[in-house]
Amino acid sequence: GASQIIVSEDLATRRVAAHRVGATRVIDPLVEDAVEVVRTLTNGNGVDISFDAAGVQPALDAALNVLRPRGRLMVVAIWGATAGIDINRSIMREANIGFSFCYEAQWQVPAILNLIATGAINPGELITDEIPLDAVVSRGFEELRVNRDAHIKILIDPSA
Repeated sequence: GASQIIVSEDLATRRVAAHRVGATRVIDPLVEDAVEVVRTLTNGNGVDISFDAAGVQPALDAALNVLRPRGRLMVVAIWGATAGIDINRSIMREANIGFSFCYEAQWQVPAILNLIATGAINPGELITDEIPLDAVVSRGFEELRVNRDAHIKILIDPSA
């Protein structure tokens, strides 16, 4: 039911993928001011919900700054450093900040599988590699650590 899906991404491969999977606008934060673009696209109102999936301070700041009053920020990124939040600004906006580490299998997995089955989403656009379970560290985590820009999602196949 979202009228706009706005993505801020500095990697070209991920910007292209975001368009393919349904983003209505993709921003390159190295070229454009993401907060200003979002304010323009929302007539100055801000967004209902934003996600921090990057785990870096500039992305978190932007995700908070684009929220409408009483908007919701969901942090889903794993951070390599301590994050800072402008508490006073968040209080004045009455921002609702939540965190999620894993999926809730009981309701999220069936909902996602239904979206895939009906063609509403095509996760294949985001999968850049497929690896067996026994290679999670060597070809999964390590590959993402040293070659992050080449990947979006690495699928783990436990049957391989």
